Amino acid sequence: MPTDRVSNLIPFVQVGDVDRSIGFYRVLGFEVTDTYVHEGKLDFAALESASAQIMLVRAGGPVDPRQQGVRFYR
Repeated sequence: MPTDRVSNLIPFVQVGDVDRSIGFYRVLGFEVTDTYVHEGKLDFAALESASAQIMLVRAGGPVDPRQQGVRFYR
C-alpha cells in the first residue's frame, strides 16, 4: 500500500462559457486567481474561496449537464 495520501483535490470542470461560470462562482465568494486566453477566447480559469478551489475549462463541444462527471457536496 502506498504511504502517500491525497490531501487536496481541485475539481476541474468543463463548461460551455468560462466567463459566465466565473460570474456564478463569484456569487458564491470565489475570486479568479489565474486565466488563460487562446485565440481571443477565455479557455481556462482558476478560482479560490478561502481553502476551496476550482478550475474551469472551456469545453470543446456541447455540455450536457446531465452527463457532467463532477459532483459537488457540502
